[in-house]
Amino acid sequence: MKKNNYILLFLLVIIISLLGYIALSHNKKSTVAYVEMETLYNDFVMKKELESKLTNVQQMRKHILDSIKIEANSLSLAVKSEKDLEGLRKFEIKKQEYLMKQKSFEEDNQLLTQNYDGQIWKQINQYVKDYGKGKEYELIIGSAGNGSVMYSLDKLNITKEVLEYINSSYRGEKK
Repeated sequence: MKKNNYILLFLLVIIISLLGYIALSHNKKSTVAYVEMETLYNDFVMKKELESKLTNVQQMRKHILDSIKIEANSLSLAVKSEKDLEGLRKFEIKKQEYLMKQKSFEEDNQLLTQNYDGQIWKQINQYVKDYGKGKEYELIIGSAGNGSVMYSLDKLNITKEVLEYINSSYRGEKK
């Protein structure tokens, strides 16, 4: 009889231990989460700053092109007949200058945009990595809206927290 009591007691301890383990593991914070990459990118302070710089550069270049275009238009108006060969030559030179600058500026703007995008993503990736290590995540997945994360519980979306972290890190604020 005592043997049966020990067996029952042993089974009871195992069942209580299992129930305790299940309860603790069920309440445990998930170490897997995801972020909405588009939101991180668009709301990142660094992106907004670089975007403003790019806009300023593009506006400055547009002013330069507009000035050249005005000069070319005034030369065009001055050349009323083909007999003014010197004026026609100056107009053609100004027109070529405009076209060359326009092409150069378009290429430079594209390269600058790519450069800024690379800098932004490099910084975001580093901050997310730091955040994940600091919060002891095993995995943070980037959702791009292209099917990489088809479904997830809302509680696994840590975009807001990560965005606050990367913006405060970028500003040099204490976390």
